[in-house]
Amino acid sequence: NKKSTLTWHLKRYFGITLDEYNVMLKNQNDVCAICGSPPYKTDKKTMSLAVDHCHKSGKIRALLCHLCNNGLGAFKDNIETMRIGIAYLEKHQ
Repeated sequence: NKKSTLTWHLKRYFGITLDEYNVMLKNQNDVCAICGSPPYKTDKKTMSLAVDHCHKSGKIRALLCHLCNNGLGAFKDNIETMRIGIAYLEKHQ
């Protein structure tokens, strides 16, 4: 079932329990830590917020929607590249 799969995934990949995930979610008011969007729903299911973590240290940062999590991943967590991206968007508004 979905709960046991999520429980296994959280413990295996992030070292946290479902209860710890739910505390994080509650502390973030059930929304993405970056854009403030709630978990989005498809026709068949609700997508959980992703556990964002530092790939170097493994430290968990927060819960993000899949778009924000993928965005950080696309920039490889490189702050300078993200700043250049912001400058680019500002230049081309």
